[in-house]
Amino acid sequence: MARPAQHLVTSPDIWRLMLAPARMEIIEAMRCIAPCSIAELAEMLDRPADGLYQHIRALQGAGIIVSAGYLKRGKHVEAVLDLSADDYRIAFADATGDAERAAIVETAGTFCRALTRCTMKAADAKAIKLAAGERNLMIEYDLTWLDDGEFAELRRLVTAVHRLCEKGRQKRGSGEGAAALASLYSVLCMAMPVVRTRHAKAKAGGGAKPEPVAMVAVATAASTVRKTGKAGKEGKTGKAGSAGATGATGPAKVAGAKVRKAGKAKNTG
Repeated sequence: MARPAQHLVTSPDIWRLMLAPARMEIIEAMRCIAPCSIAELAEMLDRPADGLYQHIRALQGAGIIVSAGYLKRGKHVEAVLDLSADDYRIAFADATGDAERAAIVETAGTFCRALTRCTMKAADAKAIKLAAGERNLMIEYDLTWLDDGEFAELRRLVTAVHRLCEKGRQKRGSGEGAAALASLYSVLCMAMPVVRTRHAKAKAGGGAKPEPVAMVAVATAASTVRKTGKAGKEGKTGKAGSAGATGATGPAKVAGAKVRKAGKAKNTG
């Protein structure tokens, strides 16, 4: 049975529980391969299965992971798990928006740290290729002005990146040549308004509103050298998850920036 497209998280405590590094990795891995057994999940994460049980129980108690039946392998019967939805979004009952803003800050930090860990592991394993024609990573950081229309275009492009990632998740277990050659990647896209307070306060005696500008940060890094063919050796095809425009576990809504001429972008990688 197909998973629901979206699950609204109304509790800040549950959102915080989901953002624990190990649990976030579990959710992302399950978006690639679930429904799956704990043994399959451990293989996908390159972690021992024994270390996953407490996190899975916590996510089950929060309604994020659900039972999807049982699978018999020879004399053994394994529980099969699935996610309760393809996408998780903030829907806190907080009229001020303070709890949601705090959750967005924590989410951004968690995602950035996860990509940093991924990059460090790939570098340590010498999985990052830098030779011309073989380069398998990119890092982009831009500080620029965007008007409402340009920001909408940025969202469209990030959504296109997300759809490409969804297509990649569907390769799991397909057994086709292209899937067997695919490597596992970690992708992070974020855009946030930049607030400059010091200059604005100096000009207006502290009473002026700081001018918002949009900072665009896009980062893509190679993960381990494992292939999707290995993860899919059981022959099952997992459902592709939906990450929204700003990441895997929910959207961060960003206001459009004031209209100004875009600055020169700097590319790295």
